[in-house]
Amino acid sequence: MAGEITGVTLETFTASVSGVWPANVAYAIARCWGAGGGGGGVGNAPSYNVTGGGGGAGGYSETLIIAPVAGSARVITVGAAGAGGAAGYNSGSNGGASSLGSLCVANGGGGGGGNSSASYNGYGGAGGAAGTGTIAAPGASGFTGYWFAVGNFILLSGAGADGQLGNGGRSIVANSGSAAPGSTASGRGSGGGGACCINANAVAAGGAGAPGLVSVQSFLSASSGIPPGDQLIADKLVLLKDALIAQITSGSLEAIKAALQEISLSRLEVSMNHGATVVTAGSGSVIDE
Repeated sequence: MAGEITGVTLETFTASVSGVWPANVAYAIARCWGAGGGGGGVGNAPSYNVTGGGGGAGGYSETLIIAPVAGSARVITVGAAGAGGAAGYNSGSNGGASSLGSLCVANGGGGGGGNSSASYNGYGGAGGAAGTGTIAAPGASGFTGYWFAVGNFILLSGAGADGQLGNGGRSIVANSGSAAPGSTASGRGSGGGGACCINANAVAAGGAGAPGLVSVQSFLSASSGIPPGDQLIADKLVLLKDALIAQITSGSLEAIKAALQEISLSRLEVSMNHGATVVTAGSGSVIDE
């Protein structure tokens, strides 16, 4: 007979690492956030107002892993931040994907566009495409810059998309006759801001996106296998996953919301069953409750 849950650990990875699954993990929940794309740069615009686009945010994925084999490979990849576009007509770089092997993958956000000529603004970078997981959500797209006239010209660069874990690079304003670099994203998985230039023979670089993140929450048992009570919950989560996929295919928004709510309640039921207090560890270390 399977043992009861004896502890819960939460590992938070801010850098990539290769290792193995520890012993006596009844089940685990992997969560991945893709990295944000960089903002676009701007080139010379002596007679125009130009901006770079903001970088897109990385996607989010979550996977329920049943009874991983102790000693088997566990490869964690944390997506690298997308670099801001170099000063000039240069787009930002895409953010890297974050993953736990092939079981849970969250794609990175796209880089924001640099202004393509002396009279155009760079486009916002695409959000990271939905990846692989029990739940897989795309990231938000970055913003295109814009300008308007209220007495004088007012120019705002494209803002980087916010991620689940914090803010993207904010829009910035340059003074007339100058260029200003894009702002760097502050929240993991968010996009960098675009640069801007107002009537200046000058160039500026886009802001960098933010790196991704991976966490692994493990439910430990004194012996192998899932406790009988939790097996029912695990089975329910699998059925809910299948139902969610079917509802996404049919495009029923209300049904999708209901399925997501059921999944959240089932995960809460697991935590309440064991009265777990989970502590976040830094850089891949483990803290037991």
